[in-house]
Amino acid sequence: MHTKFFVSITLAVLLVSMLAGCGPQAPTPVPATVSPADTVVAPTVAPTTEPTVAIPTVYGGLPRNETFIIGHQFNNSEVWDAYNTFVDVMANSCTGFKNAIEEMPFLTFNGKLYPYLAQSWQYNADGTEFTLTITTGANWNDGTPLTMDDWLFSLDYFKQWAGKGIEGGSFFPEVVSYQAAGDNQIVFKLKASNFRFHTNFIATICLSNFYPVARHIWEGQDPTTFKNPTAIGSGPFILKSCNADTKVCILERRDDYYNEAAMPAMKYLVFTEAPALDLSTQEWANGSYDLGNLPLSNVQAAEAQNPNISTFEAGSPCPPRMAFNMAKPPLDDVAVRRALSLLLDREKINNQADVPGQIPVIFWPYSGQPDPKFYDPAVAQQYDLGVFDPQKAAQILDAAGYTLVNGKRIDPKTGKPLVFTVTTSALGYTFETAFPQVFKEGAATVGIEIDPRDLEISSYLTAGPLGDFDITYQWFCSDASDPIGVYTDLLSSNAMPIGESNGVAMQGLNIYRYKNPELDALVAEMQAGNIADPAIQALYRQAYAIVARDMPFSMVWAEGSAFPINLQYWTGLQNQDMFVYWCTHNQQMLRSVTSVP
Repeated sequence: MHTKFFVSITLAVLLVSMLAGCGPQAPTPVPATVSPADTVVAPTVAPTTEPTVAIPTVYGGLPRNETFIIGHQFNNSEVWDAYNTFVDVMANSCTGFKNAIEEMPFLTFNGKLYPYLAQSWQYNADGTEFTLTITTGANWNDGTPLTMDDWLFSLDYFKQWAGKGIEGGSFFPEVVSYQAAGDNQIVFKLKASNFRFHTNFIATICLSNFYPVARHIWEGQDPTTFKNPTAIGSGPFILKSCNADTKVCILERRDDYYNEAAMPAMKYLVFTEAPALDLSTQEWANGSYDLGNLPLSNVQAAEAQNPNISTFEAGSPCPPRMAFNMAKPPLDDVAVRRALSLLLDREKINNQADVPGQIPVIFWPYSGQPDPKFYDPAVAQQYDLGVFDPQKAAQILDAAGYTLVNGKRIDPKTGKPLVFTVTTSALGYTFETAFPQVFKEGAATVGIEIDPRDLEISSYLTAGPLGDFDITYQWFCSDASDPIGVYTDLLSSNAMPIGESNGVAMQGLNIYRYKNPELDALVAEMQAGNIADPAIQALYRQAYAIVARDMPFSMVWAEGSAFPINLQYWTGLQNQDMFVYWCTHNQQMLRSVTSVP
């Protein structure tokens, strides 16, 4: 059974209260008068009852019909006793902490905003003052109220540690001051007009740039080392157990969650690192998981054995890129980067994919035709975005002095052949396997050697921030309704020397080590304006042209993905377009799930 949804559909949060009741039995009619002689004693008959079906239990006694099980196919670290979103390796995606315990001020997906720890914002007339209205009545999952004191402490905490190895808090250089206004508003005074300041409180695909943490837990702690061992957060679940040996973490829904309207249906939530593909496929066939990640052929094999297993297909909110490390010559030469982009046969990758996607010409997710208000199609043509043309690549290299000698393309500065390592994660998925091999074939036609290297996922996710790569396959997640994040990521201030990390894994910040004052100045103008203003949209198109020209990265393809879902105990997954289950956006997916009657 196949259900296909695409990212263009806006997710609506479905919350269904299961109300069940039994009406009273109609009374048995009784004669008005009954004499002893008329009395008839009926024979005793044992009452009949419906046979009860035993509910299976899992993971030490959890009722299977109350337990939602997520079988990850990979994790981002081997740390199983830390629940700290400041440092990526201490927030293992298999523990469920980011997914169900940590909560953000706002989430956005496909242009729809979901308020959680905050409710709204407003600017003054010139964009130099920003007022955030927070959610009152919220609480931490240990029952402690989440108050303005936590918010102000967290602002001070992020400010103290920003740029010192943590994710988040990069906006403080823009802020003059912040203070509480009553018990539900915080007023920020900004150094310059910035009508994009609210984006710091919105999780586009995972974490927002700022979110409150519990003062009674984090005060006095070093966020780069503190493990938050009791997994305190503001989301709807608490941690029951997490076992590094079995790689199973069990969460339980808490009845005192402040947001009753958004209470998930499942009582228990299990995150587990799934075994190798062949074993994982059999576990799916056995109905052991409800949501997970498998190549399409494995999903289909499980479907053939279990009618409750279905395939959920979707586009990706994080279209992958071929990221160039511009701190490593000759990748600092735009001629080399443009030539390499022309050597990638994206259509061939697409044809090998489980779910065919699109050949992208823009830098953010989209479905169908991209909106031209943020990009210029003529610029995409001018710089050959998405084009495969080895002959033109050879011409560019020749013109730039990279001559072909005995079948090898030679660097004129070093006199050595051009050889580049290309890193991907060792997950074994079709699209990741196809990318370096197809690229290697294309590069070989002009005398460039490509050395593909698969890294274990934890090493892969840290290689980008540290600059430990030549070319890497990179997912980049951004908001299609306002792709400002594409350009703020590229700010020169985010470019770190090789060996130094800005604390953000996988998608940035600026793993390319790209520096361009022209773009920096343009981004400042973009941030100061309203995105609905045609003049500001024109600035977006200018920024698009600069990045297309300089090419710090080249889009690979707008991938499609297939995911297995189990409809035996839970329903709702088949009716939505969001498949994100690795971070805080997983909460939106969980809230659309209801139990099968």
